[in-house]
Amino acid sequence: MHHENTMKNTDKSVVLTPKQIDIYNGLKSIGEEIAAFFLDGIKILNNNDLETKSYLLAHIAREIEGGLRDILVGREQSVKKCKECGQPIERVSHIDFICNALGVNREDPFAKRWHKIAKEFHKYAHRHGPWKTPREKSEFENIWNDFEEILFQLVGTYYNLLDRIDHILKYKKPSEGVLKTLPNLLKPEARHSYFFRKLQSPYWLNPLKDNGYFVSSPN
Repeated sequence: MHHENTMKNTDKSVVLTPKQIDIYNGLKSIGEEIAAFFLDGIKILNNNDLETKSYLLAHIAREIEGGLRDILVGREQSVKKCKECGQPIERVSHIDFICNALGVNREDPFAKRWHKIAKEFHKYAHRHGPWKTPREKSEFENIWNDFEEILFQLVGTYYNLLDRIDHILKYKKPSEGVLKTLPNLLKPEARHSYFFRKLQSPYWLNPLKDNGYFVSSPN
């Protein structure tokens, strides 16, 4: 039997499926803003009165997808570097950002599926001619549903979030985005303990200390 749950948001209620609730909670573990984008996306998805529904959904999907990549890809991964001299040689492509975020190569099925879906966002987010009729309201719905599957596999369960922590810890040092995300991501005691048990690189210590992680509580 299919169950739904109603979540209150300001003066309106939005109906979420169990999977959408899991995605929302997972995104909230990263930050309030990215979770709010998702919640508003569901509102738009369920609103057939909006003539620009497909455009709005595509814009929101871009914000969520880009935000996840910003967190999951370390700063040092933002450019490709020469193996000989270490100098930057080119910016990383979208598919490479995704692969870096997952710690996989370009042949990984999940990375390819993520990239295939995300490539559609730009097309639908922008007008296709001000003299034309708006895109069909339902035109982006299937892409949004596919995007939800990607989000669920990224952050939809406790173990998915542990995978994200494992990948973040593979970086030699944390990016600014990661440091700002950690208070949300590590709020549950179980994830906090997991993170510090798995932490190995000494280059994380000073940034963590500067962000108040090793301050002793007054007796």
